[in-house]
Amino acid sequence: MGEQTRFSLKWIAVWTMILDHGMKLFAEPMLQWMQACFGSAAAAEMLYFLLLSFGRIAFLIFGFQIAEGVHYTKNPSAYLLRLAAIGIVSEVPYQMMSSLILSGEVSVGLGLTNVCWTLLLGAASCMAHRRMEGIWKGAAMLLFAWIAAWLGTDYGAYGVCYIYVSYVFFWTGWRKWAVWLAMLWMYMLWIPVSLWSTYGMTAASCYEAVMYLLGGCMGAGLICTYHGKRGYADSPYVFYAVYPLHMVCLLGIYMGLEYL
Repeated sequence: MGEQTRFSLKWIAVWTMILDHGMKLFAEPMLQWMQACFGSAAAAEMLYFLLLSFGRIAFLIFGFQIAEGVHYTKNPSAYLLRLAAIGIVSEVPYQMMSSLILSGEVSVGLGLTNVCWTLLLGAASCMAHRRMEGIWKGAAMLLFAWIAAWLGTDYGAYGVCYIYVSYVFFWTGWRKWAVWLAMLWMYMLWIPVSLWSTYGMTAASCYEAVMYLLGGCMGAGLICTYHGKRGYADSPYVFYAVYPLHMVCLLGIYMGLEYL
C-alpha cells in the first residue's frame, strides 16, 4: 500500500465515500448494466457488493482522523462547533439521499442522523476522556454512544466507540492492534448482525457481510501505514464542504435522470 499521509488518507476517504453513496443511490441502473455486461444476475450482484465494500474504508479513516484531530486541536469547542455546523448543513441532503436509497421516495423529517453527528459525539467522548478521571471516562463514552443510538445517526453507537478506541489506544504501543480490533468488532459483529436481522442469514447477506469485512480490512490496513506525516498542505474546510456538496451533486444527477 505504501506509506500514507494525512492528506492522502483524507482523499481516499472522500472518494470511497462518494463511491459508496453513488452506488447505493444508483443501485438499480448499476445492477442492470452489470447484468447486461456479464449476462448473469448473480455475477452482477457479486461485483456490485465487491465494489460497495470499498465504501467501508471511508468511515474508518474519517473516524480515526477525528480522534487524531481531538488529540491535536488547541480549541476543542471550535472543533465541535465545526462538526455541528457541517452536520446541520448536511442533514437535509442526507435525509433526502437516505430516503431515496431505502424507499425510492424523497422524505425529510426532524432528526440529527448524518454521520457528522456520529463524528461529533465520538469527538466529544474523546474530549471527555481527556478531561475526566477513572470510571467517568468510560461512562461518558457510553453516554455519547447511547445518544448516537437514540438519534439513529449513521454508524451510531458503534461509530462512537470506534472513534473512542482509536483515540485512547492509537498513541500507545497497542495502536495498530486497537484499530484492527475496533474495525473487526464493527465489521464482524455489528454489520453481519444488522444484515441478518434485516434479510436473514442467506447466501447473499453472508457474501455482503464478507465483502464489508474485506473493505474494513483495507481501511484498517491503510490507517496502519500512516505515521503522522501531513503530506500536502490543505484546508480542512475543503473536506468539511465535500460532505454536503457531494450529496447535493448526486441528488442533482438523480433528479436530472428522472426527468430525462
